[in-house]
Amino acid sequence: MGKTLIAIIVGIFVTGFIAGIFVGASIKTGEDVDPDSQIVNVLGIFCNSIKDIDTTGQAYSTCRTSFIMLSLIVIVVGILEIIATASQLENFWVGLSIYGFGFFIGLILIIAN
Repeated sequence: MGKTLIAIIVGIFVTGFIAGIFVGASIKTGEDVDPDSQIVNVLGIFCNSIKDIDTTGQAYSTCRTSFIMLSLIVIVVGILEIIATASQLENFWVGLSIYGFGFFIGLILIIAN
């Protein structure tokens, strides 16, 4: 049995709300707390540590290329996740508005405290 309209709307709102909480916490603390970004940060630290021991610079260059590719993949997946979440309703723009409203509420909740 398919989801009801209310369940879809609540799911879209909650997804936006959680994303807003992550962004609010990142703004308030100055650290990126998103789990996907933590993976990218660890790879960046690893690449910087290779730079000190790599005399040719080739390993560092390869590592930085991987770092950039992983960063781009995280960005693209994030955008596709937002589009897929908003597309659960028949009208994409209504879904995107609900997602944006949830995001705004989560962001304000963290920043205002």
